Amino acid sequence: MKNTRSIIFKELFTTKYVTILTVILLTAFLGNGIAKFLGIPLNWFLILLECGFFIFIALGSFSITIYFDPLLMARHKGIIPSTEEIIIRRVFLLICLISYTVCCAFVYLIIYLTSYNLAEFSFFILIFVLFLAYAVPPMRLADRGYGEILLTIFTANLIPATAFFLQSQSFHPLVIQLTFPLVPLFLAAMISTSLKNYLNEMITGTNSMVMMLGWKLAMDLHNWLILSVYLIIALSAVLGLTWNLVWPMFLPLPISIFSIYEIQRIKNGAKPRWSFLALGGYGEVLCMLYVLLFSLWVK
Repeated sequence: MKNTRSIIFKELFTTKYVTILTVILLTAFLGNGIAKFLGIPLNWFLILLECGFFIFIALGSFSITIYFDPLLMARHKGIIPSTEEIIIRRVFLLICLISYTVCCAFVYLIIYLTSYNLAEFSFFILIFVLFLAYAVPPMRLADRGYGEILLTIFTANLIPATAFFLQSQSFHPLVIQLTFPLVPLFLAAMISTSLKNYLNEMITGTNSMVMMLGWKLAMDLHNWLILSVYLIIALSAVLGLTWNLVWPMFLPLPISIFSIYEIQRIKNGAKPRWSFLALGGYGEVLCMLYVLLFSLWVK
């Protein structure tokens, strides 16, 4: 039973999932920060509810992803008997059902506070449908190489857009200008932090984005994605984004250059330094979110 609890904890709170949950909270505050920057009064109880919804919808989706994972027991072969597999899977199913129930409660409270709005309700439906497509067969994009793309859209775009809309009940171009560069940045980070698992994924048959692209194309794409981040930021400046928001977004550039350098080392045949590569991937994302949050909340 102790091993069973340990496996449940390790599967649900992997570095990947904990990082995604952290980014979810940060991007939720990014959306609310944009509202504050534009002078919109914030409802802090609403912020608490929306953060709860985002966390529990992700937690439930991660749980159902593990529930349907055919390689779940193979990762823990020899640790627990196969007879306990059904118990472990049912625990993850229970966590999913509880999480989704809590999400429904949060949605009800949010709609009650904001007075029913069709666009607002559409955001919640879209998020729920995307996570079902991510985790549940027959689509199960998590095993088809598209899971990372869906998670990127959710964390980089949908969360801040939803958070902003709940506060303002409207849309604003600033949301697109600040969140669009996050898409290639998040994708690049997912590539750099996933490369070390390439051999293991090849052996087990896991079809991640890196596996779908192939290691060489994935590394080339990583570098182009990083370059596109700062080109998009520069273009936003040309199109009128205030300089007070533009220049802080270039502060993570040294970390991004370091990530490109580590990728080039591997391409040139040097021994991979996976810890440095992962550090660069996580670092550039967290640094970008930090400077954006600081610029929006402390002005």
